Amino acid sequence: EAGVSAGVTIAVVVGAGIVCPKRRAASLADAFFSDCFSGDVSGETWTEVNETRASCVDAVLSSSRLQSEQRTTIKNERAKFTPFGKISAVRGVLTAASGDALSQFLVRPGTESKSKNPDWLVLTHGCVPLLCDSLENPVDSHHKFHAAAALKSALTRIKALVTSAGSGVNHSSKDASHKTRTGHDTLTVDVLFPKELSHRVSAILWANWEDPLSQTVKETHLSFECLLDIEDQRGDGGGTAFLTQAADLLLKKPLESKGRYVPLAFVCRRLGATALIKLDPHILHKTIRAMRDDSVCTAAGTLVG
Repeated sequence: EAGVSAGVTIAVVVGAGIVCPKRRAASLADAFFSDCFSGDVSGETWTEVNETRASCVDAVLSSSRLQSEQRTTIKNERAKFTPFGKISAVRGVLTAASGDALSQFLVRPGTESKSKNPDWLVLTHGCVPLLCDSLENPVDSHHKFHAAAALKSALTRIKALVTSAGSGVNHSSKDASHKTRTGHDTLTVDVLFPKELSHRVSAILWANWEDPLSQTVKETHLSFECLLDIEDQRGDGGGTAFLTQAADLLLKKPLESKGRYVPLAFVCRRLGATALIKLDPHILHKTIRAMRDDSVCTAAGTLVG
């Protein structure tokens, strides 16, 4: 908890005194995601390429009034963070940053001058991929739990932005030139949560249904429920297709697998019991039979109920 609180504090400090969403987003990117593009040798910062000023805290930390050995930036300090520290920093960003900053389109450093189209989001291309990396390559079970909790927070922010966009609220820009500057009319699911990113997150969740640490399993289940809410907003029947695919994969899991039932219950609420029975006409009989096993009885009961 101390690490998470420190992450929130740092994120707040980076955004202190900044009203413009673009400047705040670029400042967060400079502080926490400056290493996203290993091939970029231009040396440009996010604030420079997006034609805005550096954060107030970096201006203070790198002031010429300080001795040269005392000068630093949040980016330099972040490079010293442990893997857990980097997760805590991202959780801080997810907690403290506004929806405007998380969903502000930015130009990527190193982009050719002729194609400087804003297409990078702090939330979608910064936070979520970093958390996916952490869950795919965890240092230990403690590290994985905090990464799973942070991923749930990220999905919750995406869900909120998608829901607001569907209600006609645009978090990224309130002026008529928004489409010209970003190439996007609004913050749709496909923009905030591209299918390839959804597939990556899904694969991570499948791999952690039955993690030895119960807290990680709980976070995984909650993340899956949030993922379903996001996919429900995808147009052209994408939400139904995702639910059907998820149900099919879960139904193939062994009856004695606890990781089969809670996610299936989430799917059933959205897809409907009739659709689930069409996929497996014997699902009710199989579930009741599985409830004879004390180790899966409670989990299986969530589906029957």
